[in-house]
Amino acid sequence: MIEVIVILVILVLGTLFFLGSGFGIRALARVPFRWTFTPENTFCAVVTDEEAGEKKPGDKKSGDDTTRGGNIVKALHGVTGKRLDKSSPDRMNWIFVNDEEDPAHDALLYRTFGVQDMGSIFHTTRLNIDRRMRFAREDDKPEQELHALTKARKVRNVFYTGELTVVVKESDTVDKLGVNFEIDFAFARRYPIRSILKLADSAAFLTSLVENIVNSATVGLPAGAFIGGEGTATSQSTKANRDQLILDIQGNLKSTDDISKKVLEVIGIDITAVSLRSVSMTPAHRALLEKEVTARKVAEAEMIRVRNEAAQVLIKARAQKKADMLDNDADADRVERVTKPAAENDRTVAVRFAETLEKNETLTHITYAPGAKNTVIPVGGDTP
Repeated sequence: MIEVIVILVILVLGTLFFLGSGFGIRALARVPFRWTFTPENTFCAVVTDEEAGEKKPGDKKSGDDTTRGGNIVKALHGVTGKRLDKSSPDRMNWIFVNDEEDPAHDALLYRTFGVQDMGSIFHTTRLNIDRRMRFAREDDKPEQELHALTKARKVRNVFYTGELTVVVKESDTVDKLGVNFEIDFAFARRYPIRSILKLADSAAFLTSLVENIVNSATVGLPAGAFIGGEGTATSQSTKANRDQLILDIQGNLKSTDDISKKVLEVIGIDITAVSLRSVSMTPAHRALLEKEVTARKVAEAEMIRVRNEAAQVLIKARAQKKADMLDNDADADRVERVTKPAAENDRTVAVRFAETLEKNETLTHITYAPGAKNTVIPVGGDTP
């Protein structure tokens, strides 16, 4: 009986210790202190120290406006289906690779409480600046329409995947009417530490690369190839040109050429999808384009009218030609079947002459040359 009681007490105490430890660990992980939470689809960099507080106006401390102290000693993540390969001594080269699951996620604390061990009570997670251009509203203007703006967020846990918007202003065109493009990119951070450390503004660098691709695609076409005139935003041809532009961007950013390497080497991300959010022009350029489209349509209408008139003249000419040919055929037939047989000898001529007089309704007299027996002979009608 005593043994049963002892076992029950041990089980109760063990349960209380486990639960108490769990609550304690979770509480410390929120600090973070020794342990930290790594939410789904995020990662964090563990550093040896962190400068307290933020830079205030007039503060003599140099650097960014956020806490950035300490060396990176570890990286923790909650990305499902990925393993973080940290075999390289250069932390910039730590890379996410495809795997069934990261062994670090098999730890009891992660599976039970969702926390991971930072390795020391003196370690903490790095506070990062996630600066990206997004299609959003100003925080203090909820009624505002969505538009592209740069937002900087201070985060300890950085999302593995994300999106950013690149704005290309007044791209080159044949007619010098610049076209503005807002292009959305979905990406994944293949090199997580590189993606948060190497550049302060990844979107700015990506914009410079995309601008070159877009200008190469638009420089040989007029602005109307990408945006319609007279209030028409798209047509079959403009849609086809826009789709081709996206294919050009995707091809350059996903291939093994220099641009793709630059994105990985400098930004540390893979571009997973590209979409065209909007195409626009400045009001002045738009007005010029609409005038150009209107003038072209007027010219096309005039050309159609001239072609129609020319076609009508040609039709009439062809009809007249056919009529003349029929008249000629009739005359030729008359000569062959009537005139030639009637002129074979004097008798046929006299018969033909007599037939003519029989059918006469208007001729009244025939005058012969002087010296004939009868100079004037009445031939029909009322004779005097």
